[in-house]
Amino acid sequence: MTSQDTPRSFATRATHLANIPGFSAVPIYMGAVNEGEYTRDRNPTMDVLANALTELEGGAMTVLSASGMAAISQTLMTLLHTGGRVIRHRTIYASTLALLEKVFERFGVTTDVVDLRDLAALDEALKAPAAVVYGETISNPNMDVIDIAAVAERAHAAGASLVIDSTFATPYFCRPLEHGADVVIHSATKYLCGHGDAIGGATICRDERFAKTLWDLMTLHGGSMSPFNAALILRGIKTLPVRMEVHAANAAKLAAFLKGHPKVTYVHYPGLPDDSEHALAAKQFSGFSGMVGAGIDADQAATEAFADRLTVAKHAPSLGDVHTLVTITRKWDPLAIAGSYARISVGLEDAEDLIADFDQALRAI
Repeated sequence: MTSQDTPRSFATRATHLANIPGFSAVPIYMGAVNEGEYTRDRNPTMDVLANALTELEGGAMTVLSASGMAAISQTLMTLLHTGGRVIRHRTIYASTLALLEKVFERFGVTTDVVDLRDLAALDEALKAPAAVVYGETISNPNMDVIDIAAVAERAHAAGASLVIDSTFATPYFCRPLEHGADVVIHSATKYLCGHGDAIGGATICRDERFAKTLWDLMTLHGGSMSPFNAALILRGIKTLPVRMEVHAANAAKLAAFLKGHPKVTYVHYPGLPDDSEHALAAKQFSGFSGMVGAGIDADQAATEAFADRLTVAKHAPSLGDVHTLVTITRKWDPLAIAGSYARISVGLEDAEDLIADFDQALRAI
């Protein structure tokens, strides 16, 4: 066997797929028309990113979008019709939930809520026709982990498509298509970009025919990615494996510290050996990513003040950045969590500095 025949690691593939021969970085084609193609339809910079994500996720084709929410909305628009039905996990990204309940409902689409970890409940829900079963590899914000293969088997037997938002896990830790999902969605703004400086979304499809239908809809809706953002996300993919290892290592240390803190009532992190999601996560993932959830023993105002006192971490929305970002859930969030809750996207800072920072902010409550 020659070196060219030897399967290459994810890290090697990510580094090289995010580039093209003869260039130190992928050129940014900013023209409205490039090589005879209108950029809303196709662009050479975007093609490199789409092809890289297709390869890294093991799909047939990738459709890029202007944002993660553009990817979600365009994917669901392609899969759903008037009178259609979605079965979603008990907690999903709040904007996805709002899209289903405030937009798709207007067009006659119904949504039912099921804890997808409860396969008997899913079986019961699938007795009525459904077009889509929707979940996340690690649910936002409370870190549930669903058995993708088991959910996919049941969804397919009932004639439904399984759509998985894998933003939290990234293809470095989990590739849902390998477990039976039909579509994988990423907010590329987050870990794929990794530096908090670009907005983008991606839908990686198992079936090329579906992907082409989605691509047609994307061009008609106009929700295409910027070539400049595509280049920044390609930059991020080159370092994705290294960054994800540090995110996960730091998250494990911070989660273990928080679990023993007197101001923390509970911690959700699939990497903790005694976490309720750990066994399935260890089976399904190659690592546990960098997202931690923590219940704070304080009211809403005091919990917000705790986040404001952080000096290494930032009290800010978003996730997957090099910086540690803390989001405090608010009363209007329709989430299956109890009390005051901090969603922590653990960054690349020194773990001991982060622990000291959280300790001083918590002790001031």
